[in-house]
Amino acid sequence: MQENSARALLDNEDDEGEPKENLDSDVKKIQDRIAERLAIFEDMIKPRKFILISSTSQFLNYFEYLVMVLAIWNAIWTPLTIAFDRAAEMDGEIGFTMVNRFVDFIFVIDIIIGFLSSYVDVAKGEEIFAPKKIAFHYMVKGSFLIDFMSTFPFTEIGEAAGLKKPSTFFLFADVMSLLKAFRLKKILKKIRDMPISIEDKALAQVMYYAFLIFVYTHIMGCIMWLSLKTNERWIPAVDFGAVTSKVHLDYRYGTDPESG
Repeated sequence: MQENSARALLDNEDDEGEPKENLDSDVKKIQDRIAERLAIFEDMIKPRKFILISSTSQFLNYFEYLVMVLAIWNAIWTPLTIAFDRAAEMDGEIGFTMVNRFVDFIFVIDIIIGFLSSYVDVAKGEEIFAPKKIAFHYMVKGSFLIDFMSTFPFTEIGEAAGLKKPSTFFLFADVMSLLKAFRLKKILKKIRDMPISIEDKALAQVMYYAFLIFVYTHIMGCIMWLSLKTNERWIPAVDFGAVTSKVHLDYRYGTDPESG
């Protein structure tokens, strides 16, 4: 009875001018879509040689909060150790040394998790669990290079090689350490994922960018102080054609006996 009704329905549709080929085409598309979804699900549940972490897991969520807190600490404290001798002395104390080692350890774990956590393909709206795609996404499209350079132990290698401080190598190591501040971008991602209203998200983003301005000003101020501390004698700029100051001319052309 039902079969006859279905045939009658198809015959009526054919009489109305809709060809059977369209129906077969729609069924084929649905079957292909189901097969694609099943393949993705099979890829998700099949056993692997190592553990993959979902991008929506609570562990990854809390770990990213820890990374953000340490990135804030690093963005504020590291420029001080570069520019100010007192901060550099404090950084060598046992307490600060342990904190620095803990920060480096967490950032190394963050790099490892970058290879073991899934990501969402925005174009398809799907969560990717394929290890090769995850590694390619992190290394090529992600922040692997910055994460690696900011965590690599340049300072320890310089000390083990017997290089003397201060030197260009250690200055380069300090600059690479400042790259840890790029992990502050995780804050913006967290703001966008928060289950709050659009107005609250907009306010949080304004506060985030205001904090970035503070960090930028802080780093630039420390760099300027380092430059002034290195070149202890500062000569103000003068107008072109009016360079008549003997002090300026002696400093510029090396005729000042105090300049050596």
